[in-house]
Amino acid sequence: MFSILRCSFSFALSILLTCTAHAQGNLLTNGAFELGNTGFSSDATFSPGPFLAFGEYTVGTEASVFNGGWAQSDHTSGSGNFLIVDGISGAPTVAWRNSIALALGQTYTFRAYVNNIVSGQQIADPVMELRVNGATIAGPLSLPESPDEWQELSGTFVASSAMTLLEVVSTSTAFNGNDFGIDDVSLVAAGGPECFLFFGSEALAPNATGVDHLLTVPAIVTPVSLLEEMPVFNIPNDVRLQGTHLYVQVYMANPGVFPEDPIKMSNGLDITLGANKYPKPFGPSSGLELWGQSKTPLGGTIEVQFAIGTSGESAAPRLGLSMADPVDL
Repeated sequence: MFSILRCSFSFALSILLTCTAHAQGNLLTNGAFELGNTGFSSDATFSPGPFLAFGEYTVGTEASVFNGGWAQSDHTSGSGNFLIVDGISGAPTVAWRNSIALALGQTYTFRAYVNNIVSGQQIADPVMELRVNGATIAGPLSLPESPDEWQELSGTFVASSAMTLLEVVSTSTAFNGNDFGIDDVSLVAAGGPECFLFFGSEALAPNATGVDHLLTVPAIVTPVSLLEEMPVFNIPNDVRLQGTHLYVQVYMANPGVFPEDPIKMSNGLDITLGANKYPKPFGPSSGLELWGQSKTPLGGTIEVQFAIGTSGESAAPRLGLSMADPVDL
């Protein structure tokens, strides 16, 4: 049984991850806007719709809902939320703004995806910039109506103050046009964090206390993304796997953001295939919380997620974020 399972997981983990360096270690809350209108401010005025006027914004899944002359879905998955903005007339629009405490002297990458949401009208295009403490680090980037595609704005900077102001700005002041979407805003420290998912068939020190414990023998180690999509595994409908235990843990090394204590270890998860129950957390954590998001019947899926948590807290199942497309074992 173990040899079948090991071969299956070796194959799956060799091809699985949909994570990208862009999303890894995002220090911003709600950069993909899946939590709605929270985690940022704007010079535009929030409106729930059903129609957006000049100088208003909303968070939604499809731009055409708020204006018949618009057409755009989100960058993350094509079905999730994004920031939809009708630009301010006569002045630049700081559409997204956030202040964050950063480590002095640390290098960071600030990134956002932007798109012109106007459809087939050939009017004024948005011109987008990324700014840090008022200085432009990416752009200006003009967004044409055609081709209709999300474009990346990205720039690096060295933190020089205790609080850093981040902004996504349209410098266009046009009355007609200047309508745009923003999605997947991220801030990542250079060189980290480095996160890895450990899969094994043997649990170590299941009753351990303290922090930074290795809780499974890592037969397979693979990089994963923090607070973004995680792999989903399809469990074969094979009775030979019934009752098989898998043990999962996440390791992170992040000296850029946690210079005093860069090593973070999650609790472990005991996954029983074919048991039709949620994975069982075990062991201590040192700053990462790992939980299961689905029961694991044969023919079902394995879905896990993790996030930065409070060191030393006992693990507990919880709801999490969206998953990647399933991968067959």
